[in-house]
Amino acid sequence: MTQVIRLRYPPLPVPPRSRALQAPLALWLVPAAVDAAPFAKIIATLARRFDGPAFAPHVTVLSGFAASPPALLPVLQRVAAEVGPFSLTPSGCGHSPQRFQACYWRFDEAAPVHALRERLAPLLGVPAETAPHPHLSLLYQLLPAVDREALCRDLPALGAIQLAGLELIAPAPGAVDWADVAGWRSLGSVPLGGPG
Repeated sequence: MTQVIRLRYPPLPVPPRSRALQAPLALWLVPAAVDAAPFAKIIATLARRFDGPAFAPHVTVLSGFAASPPALLPVLQRVAAEVGPFSLTPSGCGHSPQRFQACYWRFDEAAPVHALRERLAPLLGVPAETAPHPHLSLLYQLLPAVDREALCRDLPALGAIQLAGLELIAPAPGAVDWADVAGWRSLGSVPLGGPG
């Protein structure tokens, strides 16, 4: 069932841009622990096998925006309260020469993700159409196409994943890009559907 999100909030305050470079932020949909486990296991296995970084399973809603976390988190809490947890079923494996999309599960039926993007993009000052197709990355690494294709062929089939919260992510302290995956940090999270 597709959920329609129709909330009205004023645009969020953006921190002053007095510094020449400002770190971007990202907003993730994150699964409940039980749903994250099989994806986290694959991510950890591939990271070891291909000398890549391990990272938490997630679906990026939007990224590349600047906002004040203390101002943003209450807005995310209100939006998340209107959207209950929902499931996405992987529709297949995808791969790309881009480091952050070397190997991933794609979600072709992802109306709730698109609805969240459309709702939050104006608040965050980022165009929703610039966000990547909904997917859950399994490996961050630069690999030849032949290796990526083999990975997709060999991946075990996984069922639906239930996404249960929104998490605000920042790069490593002092970083202005996402290169240092191990330094990524959470600035806060909110459950979908509101507090239990």
